[in-house]
Amino acid sequence: MVCWVLWVRFVAGEAVPGWSSILLPMSLLGGIQLLSLGVIGEYLGKIYLETKRRPRYFIQDVIARDNQEPDV
Repeated sequence: MVCWVLWVRFVAGEAVPGWSSILLPMSLLGGIQLLSLGVIGEYLGKIYLETKRRPRYFIQDVIARDNQEPDV
């Protein structure tokens, strides 16, 4: 976005005065806002999965420790 705005401003010369100085901060703040929203969404997703109280994995077989030889 920055490259395109600078190209229109300096190379093409077709930019309305003030257009690039409005568009660059607006796109920067919009990007920061979307990044923050993504981080909040990740945390909310993890909280949602934790509140279900489901195990993280299932144990398929149970092996009795009494029948095993001790590790040396």
